[in-house]
Amino acid sequence: DEKGTMQVWNIEWGGGGLLGRQGVDRDTLKPGDRVIVVGQPGRVPEEHRLRMMNLTRPADGWKWGGTFD
Repeated sequence: DEKGTMQVWNIEWGGGGLLGRQGVDRDTLKPGDRVIVVGQPGRVPEEHRLRMMNLTRPADGWKWGGTFD
């Protein structure tokens, strides 16, 4: 948040089959990876929900920007 307090968010991504066809697999992200997520927030801000539209891992520049269709 604006004060620097860590928050936990629920982030909706695509299903495993769809992501696999887009080149994302179980080894793409590891625990502890720092990522930047851009997406559409849920209707209730206090619930900390987001539908992910783009994902970037700054350490190596890996990016995902896909669709759910």
